[in-house]
Amino acid sequence: MKFNFSQLMGSTLALGVLARAAPLDGLNLVASSNSVKQLGKKEVGASSNPAKQLLKRTVGGIYITTDVNWQGQTGYKVQPLNTCISLTAPWLHTISSFGPDRGTACVLYSTTHCDSNSAKKAIIFYPGSANLGDQNFNDQTGS
Repeated sequence: MKFNFSQLMGSTLALGVLARAAPLDGLNLVASSNSVKQLGKKEVGASSNPAKQLLKRTVGGIYITTDVNWQGQTGYKVQPLNTCISLTAPWLHTISSFGPDRGTACVLYSTTHCDSNSAKKAIIFYPGSANLGDQNFNDQTGS
């Protein structure tokens, strides 16, 4: 799954900010020269109501499972932005549900190392997909 993450909320794209965390077992970081694209933005005005004030959130988290409808083996981790994650066991070609955190979008590739020329791709936005079969991508994610 290629994690080309961008913030969907806010007025600027955070290209230089990385969410520092160790990858899940089976998720290996691979250098990528692909750039992050801004997927959209939303302007938010100031609010006098504290309940409506913005809260700081982490971008780049993913939740994955090996079975549809968020069942089976599960994993969650915040990954670096704009980074290719090559999968190994137990995740290689076994992911059936994929959920990026709010403000995160991911490009999934059927091959390892995010090979955009020869790979089948799926783009997943928050809240994700409980059944990657709906995108014809069940058990096909390699990076």
